[in-house]
Amino acid sequence: PDLTKEFLLQKGSYYITEIEKVYAKYDTIGKTKKADLDNTITKEKYNLAKSISDLETKIIELQKELEAKKIEIQKIDPVNMEQLSEIQLKMDANDLAKQKILNSINTVITGINQYL
Repeated sequence: PDLTKEFLLQKGSYYITEIEKVYAKYDTIGKTKKADLDNTITKEKYNLAKSISDLETKIIELQKELEAKKIEIQKIDPVNMEQLSEIQLKMDANDLAKQKILNSINTVITGINQYL
């Protein structure tokens, strides 16, 4: 082919068009991949932020439950102390009554042995 001005300009125009096509193709692919990655990142951040928020809420609930249990455990002794004291007094009285009765019976037995 003759290397005329027209031929060279035509080839130059052809290559410019081809380069623009290839550029447009890869530009579109790149923009699509970038948009997909941006969406993935946004979704991951949203999901993680939601998980963090849910965990923080659970932690607050568990802390409240823990404090309630600590208060409950502190109330156990005072609430039951009166009953424990009452039971102990009854047991002591029972022991004393048993001892007095046994002493009386033993005194009678001793008397029987001495005088009969």
